Amino acid sequence: MYEENVGAYDDVVLEIHNGIVEKSNCKEVNEFLQQLGTAEKTVCELGFGMNDHVTKLCGYAVLGEKMCDTFHIAIGDNTMFG
Repeated sequence: MYEENVGAYDDVVLEIHNGIVEKSNCKEVNEFLQQLGTAEKTVCELGFGMNDHVTKLCGYAVLGEKMCDTFHIAIGDNTMFG
């Protein structure tokens, strides 16, 4: 798991109920989640990377989230998508 200003963590398990991330198995992630409101913890995107031409993470999310054998979960207020 990576969250800017929070850090990068491996093997994080998130518990999601009714579309809201409630907690994880990581103390630092839980501390971060406690700072967020419900809208900010709403799962707004779930993506599976299928582009085998992206071969490494480069720090540019638009490419990294599409790298083959990856997936991502984005949380936050997604009202701008309708």
